[in-house]
Amino acid sequence: MKVVSLFSGAGGMDRGFIRAGHTIIWANDKSRDACASYEENLHIKPLCEDIKKVEKFPPADIVVGCNPCQGFSMIGSRNPDDSRNYLYKEILRCVLQVKPKFFVIENVKGLRSLYAGRFFSLIINDFAAAGYNVTWRLLNAKDYGVPQDRERIFIVGVRKDLDFEYHFPDKTHDPMRLPYVTLRKAIGHLPAPKKGEYWDHNRFSFFYMSRNRRRPWNRVSFTIQASGRHAPLHPSSPPMKRISVDRWIFTGKIQNYRRLSIKECALIQTFDDTDKFMGSLGSQYVQVGNAVPPLLAQRIAEAFNVSVPSERPALKCAHLDLEPLVSQR
Repeated sequence: MKVVSLFSGAGGMDRGFIRAGHTIIWANDKSRDACASYEENLHIKPLCEDIKKVEKFPPADIVVGCNPCQGFSMIGSRNPDDSRNYLYKEILRCVLQVKPKFFVIENVKGLRSLYAGRFFSLIINDFAAAGYNVTWRLLNAKDYGVPQDRERIFIVGVRKDLDFEYHFPDKTHDPMRLPYVTLRKAIGHLPAPKKGEYWDHNRFSFFYMSRNRRRPWNRVSFTIQASGRHAPLHPSSPPMKRISVDRWIFTGKIQNYRRLSIKECALIQTFDDTDKFMGSLGSQYVQVGNAVPPLLAQRIAEAFNVSVPSERPALKCAHLDLEPLVSQR
């Protein structure tokens, strides 16, 4: 099916949909570095513009969107007046205009509990009022072959006139199925990174030292975050030791502790081995950490690969041009 992608970033979600056989016909992000990475790796040129200035979206079967999560994150300020909280309305605007068969939205699990769940209910109700049957699920990426603990909410909408019920994919990995993909399997083959390929400042903040940051080779990684200085430690680092509530210490020399490189983070996120990321090292960490793991996105997308009813004629779009109209405001 044809897919329109919003808040595309470096293309993690879109890479997964492509792997599942779908076609990205249009993508958008306002980050210059992320757009450059997207074009480099997916060979699709996204519109690099603030989505609020986009007036027209092309016809599509599916709309996907991963709006910024900082306003919902459990480690952020969770400010109810954060303007980023309401960027989901740009996805809603696109859905109302395009009337796709389906939409998929991804965000952090903190969205579910924000303001005692009232904000999450608002989002669900807004998309239901737009004419969609809406379902959601909290998924952990490690259960689908991604070598990291990463819990995220996925919201899926099915247009109400379609005789179709979306079912989230079954787990593929757990103690009763396939074994989890470990750090050794994901990055054990990589050589030591060169200077400039990892965050090599030997400064670790109080927040960083408030929890364990090192997983051993035979386990999955901690969540890959959108920050080089908060990247998990490489499993070759010595163990950390907990000495009190929210306080851990290093048990070896500080120079023996190394954060995961950008390449290691990208492979743990299940990007392709050949993918490259543009911009400064800090920007690359942001792009990789913000992305939906392509393998998890692929599993989400494959659940659409069944017999789907055709779009009813009354909803066919009159315009055929795919170029977006960008306002000058």
